[in-house]
Amino acid sequence: MATIYVGQKPAPSDLRLEPGKNLYLGSSAASSVFGKLTTLEQDLLTIAGSAYATDLAFKREALTNAIRTLDLTIEVTNFGALKPHVRQIERCLHFLSNDNWNLTLSAKSGTPEPTQDWPKAKGAVLLFSGGLDSFAGSALLSEDDRNLILVSHITHNQVTARSQIELYGRLRGLGRKFIEHLPVRVYGRTHKDAPFPLDNEREDSQRTRSYLFLTLGALVARRKGIHNLLTMAENGQFAIHLPLNPARIGPFSTHTAHPEFLKMAETLFRDVLGMPNLVIQNPFVYHTKGEVVQTLPLGLRDAIPTAVSCWRSSRLATQHHCGECVPCICRRIAVESNGLKFKEYERDLFQEKSLDLDHVDNGKRNLADLGEFIGHFSGRLSKNDAELSEAYPELFNSHFDRKKVIDMYSRFAKEASVVLGRYKNTSWVLQ
Repeated sequence: MATIYVGQKPAPSDLRLEPGKNLYLGSSAASSVFGKLTTLEQDLLTIAGSAYATDLAFKREALTNAIRTLDLTIEVTNFGALKPHVRQIERCLHFLSNDNWNLTLSAKSGTPEPTQDWPKAKGAVLLFSGGLDSFAGSALLSEDDRNLILVSHITHNQVTARSQIELYGRLRGLGRKFIEHLPVRVYGRTHKDAPFPLDNEREDSQRTRSYLFLTLGALVARRKGIHNLLTMAENGQFAIHLPLNPARIGPFSTHTAHPEFLKMAETLFRDVLGMPNLVIQNPFVYHTKGEVVQTLPLGLRDAIPTAVSCWRSSRLATQHHCGECVPCICRRIAVESNGLKFKEYERDLFQEKSLDLDHVDNGKRNLADLGEFIGHFSGRLSKNDAELSEAYPELFNSHFDRKKVIDMYSRFAKEASVVLGRYKNTSWVLQ
């Protein structure tokens, strides 16, 4: 169990987060675009930023101890307005990280936000991560002559920050006139008066980042008057994110763009921010990653290496992608299924004699797990939808169309089989 207190008051805890010291919330970046934040907006940013920093600060243990209990107390000005939504916020965080979140709000001095009318405008807000899917989503939305605001969450990861800037430049280079980019820096940091764990002591999964990301997007949408469309673009493989096998269930399987989470967040922000028409959508929820790549205009496809998909990008020596994690393997399948090939992987796993590698090798293990998954959706291991649903009970969810999801994963299995079948050293994965 970890106890965290956010605010200026002395309090017994394992970690005390102090905005402006060991918790940086990026308020000045937001304020520079649309003026000073209201106290409610500042409270929501503090909650989201504190949850993200807490997630980073307490490293998971292994296997059966991977689920953490996190008691988080936060000082807020709009105590009365936010207290009824505490359970909603906890459910969002639990769904993302699979941890036990206990959120307590504490009232602090200040003036609660008064009721007011906000401007209304046509357009869309898109969460712009610097990844391949958000780049494709921004290209898709920018085809319309309407305002498109790209909101980015940045930390000290310079690889990702540069990717966002360069991809934004490519979009503007196509003559997309109605695009604006707003990067907001939010992170936990060491401070002489307020300690924070060092990089090698932190949890690296960052599961709650998408709650922070959506909070930033919702605040921008509110202030810009775009109350009807907030987009998180993520291919269906990783949005639904069925576990490759039972060993990856729970805290080892992320739900950062899952339709159920997006609906939770949509309901929460509608209620808290007074935006009854807010819609949070994912245009790629039934697309494979290969199909997302296919949506990219021909003039942007050479920018694919700039987009970052690997969480280890900032730690790599020569490339931005490790080549051995599941996101890297699926990215490579997606790109090569479109007839494209780039030298962008630090490890060329498809050329290695992976079958002969030790069973604890990360690349071999990921290929093996992916091969099992492909086997189910290619018909080799599961013969029909009923058998698939038995193997993957997560398919029973009212927030998506089960048949469309099965069809999407079946198309991915075909893409993967074609690409992996081209390499003599990966053919064993399909057997």
